[in-house]
Amino acid sequence: MKNLTKITVSALLVAVLPLSALATTFDDVEDTNNHYLAIEYLVSTGTLEGYGDGTFQPNLTINRAELMKVLVTGQGLDPDADTYNNCFPDVTDEWYARHVCYAKEQGWVEGYPDNTFKPAQTVNKVEAAKMIVGAYGLTELEEGDAAFTDVTEDLWFFPYIMTLTENGVIETAEDTYSPAEGMDRGLTAEYIFRVLVSQANEDEIYTTDYRDTFLTDAGLSDLLFSDPYIAYVFYDGEVYQVESDEYVEIGSNGNASLNLEGYYIMGSKGEEKYTFLEVTLEPDESIKVYTNQGDYSFESEDAVWSNSGETVYLYDPSDNLVDEYSY
Repeated sequence: MKNLTKITVSALLVAVLPLSALATTFDDVEDTNNHYLAIEYLVSTGTLEGYGDGTFQPNLTINRAELMKVLVTGQGLDPDADTYNNCFPDVTDEWYARHVCYAKEQGWVEGYPDNTFKPAQTVNKVEAAKMIVGAYGLTELEEGDAAFTDVTEDLWFFPYIMTLTENGVIETAEDTYSPAEGMDRGLTAEYIFRVLVSQANEDEIYTTDYRDTFLTDAGLSDLLFSDPYIAYVFYDGEVYQVESDEYVEIGSNGNASLNLEGYYIMGSKGEEKYTFLEVTLEPDESIKVYTNQGDYSFESEDAVWSNSGETVYLYDPSDNLVDEYSY
């Protein structure tokens, strides 16, 4: 039990701070991390903290006592230790007892058949899903199309995974969910953050657009960024003489959508210019601007890009050079 206390006190000290608190940037959580926004937001609200060495350790699994503290204190709740204690044989008066016992009273968590809680045991992904659904009072969905091959209606955890999936909390890019896999700190932050965003949205679903609004309203718009760049130039077309299929591909890195309106492409010869109108790029999305075909086109009857080589430039609406690509 001493080892448990040593780990959790340093890792997940929770204090309810004002929303305007500055988010902490951790040495091991760069802005390219999939859970960057979630981690930074929850740190800004005091729900999570990093370690003394300046790391967050997003890949470190979370145990049952730690998750209870996050779910309870993260909602601004501060259970009285004199009231909430001794609710399991292995949960008496430890630092986490008031959080576990409060969660038990609320029906967010149950013990094991032997009546123990096992506070030091790693939470797997489906256990975490059940606890999160219960803690935030989400309506359980008993039926629906299974999004994963290993999450079917006959399994006890189906309603919880279905609920979080329908709310946009769980992504469905993969075929399997891996229910028994340990829940890590990064994914925990992501789930809780997405639940908060979905509950603030009148449609009760997480979307990246509403996420951006949510962070902006919280005074954390500086966490959002997009980085447009020239991904590729196809300068030697396959359409004989016309070469209408030549293109410049524009991509976007970052974690926010990018409005390209007013951005423009030019070559080093300065003879052709393409200015974007109303088009939005999502993170990791790209579009191609063709010489004379497709939705985005120079509409030039002649080849735009020289086969002998040149430099293509991308400018923002204020005429600032954003990127260049030489071939």
